[in-house]
Amino acid sequence: MTALRVGGRRPVGCVLRVETGVAVVLTDAGERRASYGARMLATVARDRASAPKPGDWVTLCTWPDGRVTLEECLTPRVARVLPFRR
Repeated sequence: MTALRVGGRRPVGCVLRVETGVAVVLTDAGERRASYGARMLATVARDRASAPKPGDWVTLCTWPDGRVTLEECLTPRVARVLPFRR
């Protein structure tokens, strides 16, 4: 059995480490090296803080030529702003 995104057929994995434009993702099949897909590139272009980080859960797409792309980040980002005190 493999981990699949609920309601979809894309495999899900956890980001282990990130390099520029590439992430190493742990899936049921083992470690996979995945470049960013079009959706992820557009998301990161709008907001660099939305790039996947180690520990994030992501969806992957495997293409017929064997390439693997990271399509979207499933981990919600929660920003907490603390007030400045003197």
